[in-house]
Amino acid sequence: MLDLLKNVNIPLRLRKKIKKVMRRPQKGQAFHTRVFGSAYEGVTGNHQDDKIYFFGSHEPATLRLMRGILQWQRMTGRVPVYADVGTNSGQHLVAVAALADRAAGFEPWAAVRTRAQGNLDANQFTHVQLFPYGLAAVDADRDFFPSFNDNQGIGSFLDLEKKTAPVMLRVRRGDDVMREHGFTPTLIKIDTEGLEKEVLAGLRDTLARDRPAVVFEYSAVSRHDFPDGAALAALFPPGYAFFGLAPSREYPRLRPFTPQGRWENILAWPESVVPDGVFIRR
Repeated sequence: MLDLLKNVNIPLRLRKKIKKVMRRPQKGQAFHTRVFGSAYEGVTGNHQDDKIYFFGSHEPATLRLMRGILQWQRMTGRVPVYADVGTNSGQHLVAVAALADRAAGFEPWAAVRTRAQGNLDANQFTHVQLFPYGLAAVDADRDFFPSFNDNQGIGSFLDLEKKTAPVMLRVRRGDDVMREHGFTPTLIKIDTEGLEKEVLAGLRDTLARDRPAVVFEYSAVSRHDFPDGAALAALFPPGYAFFGLAPSREYPRLRPFTPQGRWENILAWPESVVPDGVFIRR
């Protein structure tokens, strides 16, 4: 039955319906799989890992989009460099970094960062560095509110649920980190549970200098921070265009960004249009 759920020729929405009638695996069961060719070690009972266990990956359309961007950058003469802000247990990092010449992950919460490092080690990646802090607009030690349920990825520096006691974790201004490590990203992914605006503000110089593609989560907090296209564009240098990635799809489909849209993630592209071949249209 798992082979059926991982069959990409069946629409993902339909496979999700089939999954609802299946028995869930025992919580805490370790499993090993490959996500777009990269080794991944997961544990059932966690929201993201359960998706990987059943369907083969979490956010497959976003993964395909980012992998396609790095491949296109290499074909057009750029050296692909990937920054993963909000690494969690490392699924996006290992799946995308496999196509980069250099990559970095940023994860302040040790509980998931340890797992991410284990997944990097399982792939024997020597071109990827994992940093023990988050990125924001300024250097600071801040209250972090861990996840209150089985979705370990929803821990946040914002007290969104008011259900957990905070722990003090470190964030740093992204521009300073990039400069100190000589890091020139061509693609940045940001999934920071509401802190996306602050992360982008701290990367202002990097965006202007390197003009990377940026993929970031569009959550309820994001809708408040970016009530219209102008508010979003204000965080980017001139010339960027913004597209929404349709949710619950195996292959990426982009549409011009609208604040009212329901999006899996947003793509900020450093030109007015996305060239053919960067992503798969289905």
